Amino acid sequence: MSSAGSTKGGRGKPKSSKSVSRSQKAGLQFPVGRIARFLKAGKYAERVGAGAPVYLSAVLEYLAAEVLELAGNAARDNKKNRIVPRHIQLAVRNDEELSKLLGAVTIANGGVLPNIHQTLLPKKQGKGKGEPGSASQDFCPLAKEWLLEIMFSVIKSCSGGWNGCLLNVRAVSFDSAVQRSQVLEKVDRELADGNDRKALSLLKDFQGKPGGLRCFGAARQIPQRLYTLDELKLNGIDASSLLSPEDLTLGSIERNLQSAAALGGLSAWYLFHLNQMQILAFVVGLLFIWSVDLVSFGGGVGSLILDTIGHTLSRKYHKRVVQHEAGHFLIAYLLGVLPRGYTLSSLEALRKEGSLNVQAGTSFVDFEFLDEISTGKVSAKMLNKFSCIALAGVATEYLLFGYSEGGLADISKLDGLLKSLGFTQMKADSQVRWTVLNTVLMLRRHEEARSKLADAMSLGKSVGSCIEIIENAIDDNDV
Repeated sequence: MSSAGSTKGGRGKPKSSKSVSRSQKAGLQFPVGRIARFLKAGKYAERVGAGAPVYLSAVLEYLAAEVLELAGNAARDNKKNRIVPRHIQLAVRNDEELSKLLGAVTIANGGVLPNIHQTLLPKKQGKGKGEPGSASQDFCPLAKEWLLEIMFSVIKSCSGGWNGCLLNVRAVSFDSAVQRSQVLEKVDRELADGNDRKALSLLKDFQGKPGGLRCFGAARQIPQRLYTLDELKLNGIDASSLLSPEDLTLGSIERNLQSAAALGGLSAWYLFHLNQMQILAFVVGLLFIWSVDLVSFGGGVGSLILDTIGHTLSRKYHKRVVQHEAGHFLIAYLLGVLPRGYTLSSLEALRKEGSLNVQAGTSFVDFEFLDEISTGKVSAKMLNKFSCIALAGVATEYLLFGYSEGGLADISKLDGLLKSLGFTQMKADSQVRWTVLNTVLMLRRHEEARSKLADAMSLGKSVGSCIEIIENAIDDNDV
C-alpha cells in the first residue's frame, strides 16, 4: 500500500512539482543561471551573492532592449526590415549615454557617422571682401566656378529667378497646409453625420503623404517585454499612485453639500419651529428623490450636480478633467485610432448626448476593435492600443499632479478585458506595466503637443482642429 507522493519500492526521491528557473522567478528573459556560472568561473570575486547574477541579468537585458529599440528605429528610418551592424552603429553613436558606455567599442561593419569636420567647412564671411575670414579668400578659383555653375543652373531651372524659387517653395508648403485643412474639415463633416468609416478612410488616405498627416499612427513605442516595478521606479513612475485614483475633489464637494443640507435642516427647524413629523416627512422626501435618481437615472442627476459645481468652483478640477481627456485624445491619435468626439463635463454631455449617465469623456472610431471583440480574439497590436488609450488619462494626471483622481472606470474596463481574454495575474501585470511605461514615455515626449491640445479642447475646438494642432506641434524627429 503506497501513499501519494511515495516512489516505487521506497527508493529514490519523491516526485516534486515542475521546477521554476531563476529567470522566471525574476521575470527576466536573460538566463540568470548561466550568468551566475560565468561569474563564478571568472573568479571576479571570492564570493558571488545570490542577487548578483539577477541584477546583472536585468541590466544586460535592459541594455539589449534599448539598443534593439534604437537600432530598429534606425532600420525603419532606412526602410529596412532587418537590423544590420550599420543600424546598431547609428543607434549607439547617436545616443549620448550608449555612446559614452560603448565609446571604446568597435562595431564590425558598422561604418562611421556622417560628419564633416569644422576645419573643412568654409569660414564665416567677414565684414568686407578680402578681409581675413571672408568667404572670397578661402575658396579656390575652381571651387568658385563650380559654385557659380550650380547657382546658375538653379536660377535657370526656376521660372522667375530666385524670387520664383522662393515663391514655389512657399506655394508648395501653403498648398499642403490648405489641403490638410480641407481634408480635416471633411473628416469633421463625416463625423458629424455619423459616417465613422468614411472619416477614418479619409484620414488613412492622407496618412504619410507630403504635407499630410505625419503623426497619425506614428508613435514611437518601447519594446514589449516583462518590466518590473523597479524599472518603472527608475523612470520616475510609482505604479500604486498612478493605478489607484481617488476622486478627492468631488468627494469633498459631496461631503460639504451633505453638511450644508444638515445645517440647513437644523436652521429651518429652529426658525420655522417644525415638529418631528414635518422633519421626518422632509427627510423621507429627500430619500425618495435620491432613490428615484439612483434607480431611474443611475445616479445621473447627482453626478450632474456634483460635476457642475466642481467645474464652477474648482479651477484645478476643471484643468484636471481637460488634461485627462487631452491625454486620451493624443495617445489615441498617435496610435492610429481616430477620436470621434469629446465632452469635458456632465452638462456638456447632457446637451450633446441627451443622457444623464454620460460624463466627461472621449469617444473613438473603434469598430475595428469591436469587430475583434465579437470574434472572441483580440490581436496583440489591438490590445496594446486599447491598453495605452485606456490608461492615457490617469497617466496624464499623474505626470501633472503626482496622483490621479479620475479614470477608475478606464482601469476597470482594462482589467475586465484582460480577464475576459483569460490572462493570468502575472501576464496581466506584465501587460499593465508595459502599458504604463509606454504611455508615460509617449506623454513626456509630446508634452508640448498635449498642452496645446488641452487649450484647444477647453475652447471647444472640433476634432479636425485638434488634429491640426497635434500635427503642427510635433516635430518630425519625434515620430
